[in-house]
Amino acid sequence: MTTVFEPKRDTWIVALIWAGALFCAYGALIQFTSAGPFLLKVVVLLFLGFAAVFMVWILYQIDYTLTDDNLVVRCGPIRYRVPLARIDSVKPSRNPLSSPAPSLDRLLIKWNDGRR
Repeated sequence: MTTVFEPKRDTWIVALIWAGALFCAYGALIQFTSAGPFLLKVVVLLFLGFAAVFMVWILYQIDYTLTDDNLVVRCGPIRYRVPLARIDSVKPSRNPLSSPAPSLDRLLIKWNDGRR
Protein backbone atom coordinates (compact mmCIF):
# COMPACT_ATOMS: atom_id res chain seq x y z
CA MET A 1 0.00 0.00 0.00
CA THR A 2 1.29 3.48 -0.92
CA THR A 3 0.18 6.70 0.74
CA VAL A 4 1.32 10.15 -0.38
CA PHE A 5 1.33 13.01 2.13
CA GLU A 6 1.43 16.66 1.10
CA PRO A 7 3.17 19.11 3.43
CA LYS A 8 1.57 21.87 5.42
CA ARG A 9 2.59 25.27 4.04
CA ASP A 10 2.95 28.24 6.39
CA THR A 11 1.73 31.40 4.69
CA TRP A 12 4.75 33.43 5.78
CA ILE A 13 7.20 30.84 4.39
CA VAL A 14 5.33 30.72 1.06
CA ALA A 15 5.38 34.54 0.93
CA LEU A 16 9.09 34.63 1.79
CA ILE A 17 10.00 32.11 -0.93
CA TRP A 18 7.85 33.89 -3.52
CA ALA A 19 9.44 37.22 -2.52
CA GLY A 20 12.90 35.70 -3.03
CA ALA A 21 11.91 34.28 -6.41
CA LEU A 22 10.40 37.57 -7.55
CA PHE A 23 13.46 39.45 -6.29
CA CYS A 24 15.68 37.16 -8.39
CA ALA A 25 13.47 37.63 -11.45
CA TYR A 26 13.44 41.42 -10.96
CA GLY A 27 17.23 41.46 -10.53
CA ALA A 28 17.65 39.47 -13.72
CA LEU A 29 15.41 41.87 -15.61
CA ILE A 30 17.23 44.95 -14.25
CA GLN A 31 20.62 43.44 -15.07
CA PHE A 32 19.51 42.53 -18.58
CA THR A 33 18.25 46.05 -19.33
CA SER A 34 21.37 47.77 -17.94
CA ALA A 35 24.53 48.67 -19.81
CA GLY A 36 27.31 46.12 -19.82
CA PRO A 37 28.72 43.14 -21.68
CA PHE A 38 26.03 40.99 -23.30
CA LEU A 39 27.61 37.74 -22.09
CA LEU A 40 27.51 38.95 -18.47
CA LYS A 41 23.85 39.87 -18.88
CA VAL A 42 23.02 36.42 -20.20
CA VAL A 43 24.95 34.65 -17.42
CA VAL A 44 23.26 36.73 -14.70
CA LEU A 45 19.86 36.27 -16.36
CA LEU A 46 20.31 32.49 -16.49
CA PHE A 47 21.63 32.25 -12.94
CA LEU A 48 18.94 34.40 -11.34
CA GLY A 49 16.23 32.87 -13.52
CA PHE A 50 17.31 29.39 -12.46
CA ALA A 51 17.37 30.49 -8.79
CA ALA A 52 13.81 31.85 -9.05
CA VAL A 53 12.49 28.69 -10.72
CA PHE A 54 14.36 26.48 -8.25
CA MET A 55 12.86 28.26 -5.22
CA VAL A 56 9.30 27.88 -6.51
CA TRP A 57 10.00 24.29 -7.61
CA ILE A 58 11.10 23.17 -4.14
CA LEU A 59 8.17 25.02 -2.56
CA TYR A 60 5.52 23.12 -4.51
CA GLN A 61 7.26 19.84 -5.33
CA ILE A 62 7.48 18.43 -1.81
CA ASP A 63 5.79 15.22 -0.80
CA TYR A 64 6.31 12.24 1.43
CA THR A 65 5.39 8.79 0.16
CA LEU A 66 4.93 5.98 2.63
CA THR A 67 5.18 2.48 1.16
CA ASP A 68 5.21 -0.88 2.90
CA ASP A 69 9.01 -0.74 3.27
CA ASN A 70 10.14 2.87 2.81
CA LEU A 71 9.51 6.53 3.41
CA VAL A 72 10.35 8.40 0.20
CA VAL A 73 10.94 12.14 0.59
CA ARG A 74 10.83 14.29 -2.53
CA CYS A 75 11.80 17.97 -2.48
CA GLY A 76 12.23 19.41 -5.97
CA PRO A 77 15.08 17.52 -7.65
CA ILE A 78 16.16 15.88 -4.38
CA ARG A 79 14.81 12.46 -3.44
CA TYR A 80 15.81 10.10 -0.73
CA ARG A 81 14.52 6.84 0.59
CA VAL A 82 14.42 5.90 4.26
CA PRO A 83 13.87 2.20 5.01
CA LEU A 84 11.15 1.96 7.67
CA ALA A 85 13.08 -0.77 9.47
CA ARG A 86 15.94 1.70 10.05
CA ILE A 87 13.87 4.49 11.62
CA ASP A 88 14.91 4.93 15.25
CA SER A 89 12.56 7.71 16.36
CA VAL A 90 10.01 10.24 15.14
CA LYS A 91 9.19 13.36 17.13
CA PRO A 92 7.72 16.82 16.53
CA SER A 93 10.21 19.57 15.77
CA ARG A 94 10.26 23.27 14.90
CA ASN A 95 13.88 23.17 13.74
CA PRO A 96 14.10 24.29 10.08
CA LEU A 97 16.98 21.86 9.54
CA SER A 98 15.04 18.79 10.64
CA SER A 99 13.23 18.18 7.35
CA PRO A 100 12.43 19.67 3.96
CA ALA A 101 9.07 21.30 4.65
CA PRO A 102 7.49 24.71 3.98
CA SER A 103 6.22 24.89 7.56
CA LEU A 104 7.81 24.96 10.99
CA ASP A 105 5.43 22.20 12.15
CA ARG A 106 7.72 19.31 11.22
CA LEU A 107 8.70 15.83 12.19
CA LEU A 108 12.28 14.96 13.06
CA ILE A 109 12.96 11.42 11.88
CA LYS A 110 16.15 9.86 13.20
CA TRP A 111 17.27 6.83 11.28
CA ASN A 112 20.30 4.68 10.55
CA ASP A 113 21.32 4.45 14.24
CA GLY A 114 20.69 8.18 14.76
CA ARG A 115 23.31 9.22 12.20
CA ARG A 116 20.77 10.81 9.83
